[in-house]
Parts: sequence; structure tokens; C-alpha cells
Amino acid sequence: MDRFWPTFARRNPIPNRYDHNIEKSIKEAKIFQRVIIPFGSPQKGPFCTSLVKKGDVVQKGQKIGDSEIAAATPVHSSVDGKIVSIGPHHHPLGGKISSVEIEVSEEEKGEIRAENHLPPIPAFDREAFIQKLRVYGLLFHNTLKAAQNKKINTILINATSFDPFISSGRQILSEYPGPIVWAILLLLEAVSGKRAFICLEKNERGIYQKIQTLFSQSPLNTKSGSAIRVHLLKRPVPSFAHYFLANLADLKVYKNKQLIDQGVLVITIPTLYDLFSSFALNQPKIENVITVIGSGVKTPGNFRVRLGTLFSDIIDQCGGNRKHLGRIIMGGIMSGMSQITPLVPVVKETDGILPLISFVLDENTSDLYSPGPCVRCAKCIDVCPAHLMPGMIAEYGRRKRFSDAKEYGAKNCLECGLCSYVCPSRIPVSELIRATKRQIEEEIT
Repeated sequence: MDRFWPTFARRNPIPNRYDHNIEKSIKEAKIFQRVIIPFGSPQKGPFCTSLVKKGDVVQKGQKIGDSEIAAATPVHSSVDGKIVSIGPHHHPLGGKISSVEIEVSEEEKGEIRAENHLPPIPAFDREAFIQKLRVYGLLFHNTLKAAQNKKINTILINATSFDPFISSGRQILSEYPGPIVWAILLLLEAVSGKRAFICLEKNERGIYQKIQTLFSQSPLNTKSGSAIRVHLLKRPVPSFAHYFLANLADLKVYKNKQLIDQGVLVITIPTLYDLFSSFALNQPKIENVITVIGSGVKTPGNFRVRLGTLFSDIIDQCGGNRKHLGRIIMGGIMSGMSQITPLVPVVKETDGILPLISFVLDENTSDLYSPGPCVRCAKCIDVCPAHLMPGMIAEYGRRKRFSDAKEYGAKNCLECGLCSYVCPSRIPVSELIRATKRQIEEEIT
């Protein structure tokens, strides 16, 4: 039952970590017979146009999709193989997206990566750096593009893991502190930044010691120890809680202005790892490090997975029985998205897969684990770190009253998932608010 008791039996409003029983070290996932790569994302800018056709032979890292629109992110093949079809396919973020299906070549093998080799940090001006980010297919290029003419003094790195199941980002920092520091120094050089803060949980003493040792012995740059500081936090912070994180790091910021306008750039550990892979190893974005964990798999762990690999294949590799799965979530239990089918691919936004067993009584899901009506208990209000009324926003969104949801502060939601976790009626509050925010943004644009 994934150790998640019904909410009336819970005591701690913030869940404890449930990833301590998995093999945390990052392992290479198998390369399966086919991959399906979407030509874009329903939430990340315009779609690309296919540069290949059915029957074409492609190589790993080859660009297979691009657009004349600068905001679009190019798409690369993650394997050597042959194009067998191009058409709409289910995307894990919702809807059907034009995608390419590639039959993997028999000669395709995983390569041994050289993370321990840290080359000299290249010199870039910001415009050239942003262009390189786009060439390598990193979504981060749009973030920097929006801040191209703004002065950036501080880089803020959220190295905490708010979701109790997802440990991929923390494990990357634990295994590859050198590449992460290399990427931070590269980013400081590119944006002419002065300092960087790595925000880490206090109980991660092992990672803290590794970083401090790296600072004292680092061949990267003599300024790594002075330019980069580790800030220890009592609790993890949601990935979207940028202002909250900045305040915990003792940065003087104001909520009425964007952080980027105040000289603060926020970035995550997986994005820094992508920067290292691209600029140090000359590899476009073709893989992700993800956590696969949940009651639906026998051997959970952290895996380096090629983009386009189907959820079903990864679940099978981890000993899952798809016949008994009641739900598959992309991301974690707190703010992940339920999937309508296991035949969806790993995409650039995937950081975890959570297969859960079903609770079945006579072919019907038990009412104990089905959403019910709101009982006006106000638990979601009590735990909301943004001081919102999540239940009201979700209800307005469900009724398509988006203007009312906006007045109640839907755009200020941090998408931490605590409201869904504490809801005694098991209403997917966070998912409803996320969909509502998307609708509000579409109406604005």
C-alpha cells in the first residue's frame, strides 16, 4: 500500500522519506526494441517539425526535429535505429503529440560515460551560451532567453527532494559532485554571476562533506570554494517555491518582482547535470536520470534512461506486473501526474515513475481509495505554504470558472502537492489546480 495511510490516520502533514529501501546508486537502464520521441511538449513551448521520414536510418544524437521559432527546443534521436512511423502518440503531460517511433538497431549499446574527466571551463558570452543550450536541446535555454538582458548576480540551486519518493536529483549530486560544481562554474561564467548557493537538507551530511572536500581539492577553479556556498535547510523545499527558497537562503527578495529581475536565477541539480553532459561530453539531451519506485515494482532504483523509452518497458525491467497496477504516476506522489496508459515515453520533464498496485474489490475500486466530495475540513488551507485556499481554487477550476480561480491566487500555487496529500476525501487538488493554471495561462496568451 506504499505506506500511505488514509488521511484520517496520518499524523505528520509532511510525509517522511520512503526511498531508503531502494538501491540508490544510478544504474544504466536497458535499451529496448523501440523508443517513441515526441516533437515537443504541451507545456514547454511550440512544437518542432520532423526532419526525418519513415524508413530513414538515424544515429544517436542526430537532430530529428526543429522549428524556425526560437522558443522551440530541437529534438534528437536517443538511439541508433530506423524510423518506423511518425504520428500522434500519448504524451505523459497530457494529450496526443506528433511523435516519431524508432526501431533500435541491434548494434546499439550503452556507452561508458567519463564523468570523472573534468575539462577546462569554456568561455562563453551569454548570447552564445543560450544558442548552445538550444542546439543541445536543453529546455533551460528558454529560461535564460527570457533573462538575456538582465543582470544576474546569484544562482540558487534547489538540491532538496521535497517528494518522499523521488531521489534522482539528490543521487546525481551524491555521485557526481565534481560535474555539478563544474556546471555551476560554467553557468557563473556565462551569465557573469558572482555567487551560487546550493540549498541542501541538514540530514544530507554525506553529500555536504563530499562538496566541501571537492572545494578544498578542486582542480576546476581556485574560486570554486569562494563563489559557491552550501546552505543547509531544516526541511526540503518544493521545486516551484522559488521565493520561499530564496528567503531560506537569506537572500533579500520581494514577491512583487520576479526573481530574475532581482538578479537571482534558480536552477535544479538535473539541469546542471544536463549542462555538464552537453558542454563537457558534447552530448545533446538524449537521456534522463529517473527514480522508479512504488508498490508496483519489485526492484526499485535510480536509472539512467534514454528518452523515448516506454514506461511499460521500465516497469517490466523493475519486476513490475502491469496487470495489477491501479495507477502509474509520472513524478512523485506529491505533485506527479497520473497516466492513462503505460505506453507513454520518458520525456525531458520525467524525473520519476511511480507504479502503484490497485485496491480491487469485485472488479471495482474500493470506495476508501476513491475521490469523494469536499468535506470543508480546511486541511488543505492549514498545510498550504503559499497561504492559499486550494480546495476553492480546485473547485472553481473543475467548474471552469477560471476568473474566480485567478482571483483566489491560482497562479501563486507552488504545486507542492501537500493539499492532495492531506485531503481526507482523496480529491486530486494539486492536479486540478495545475490544470487550472494552464487554462489561465492559455487565456492570457
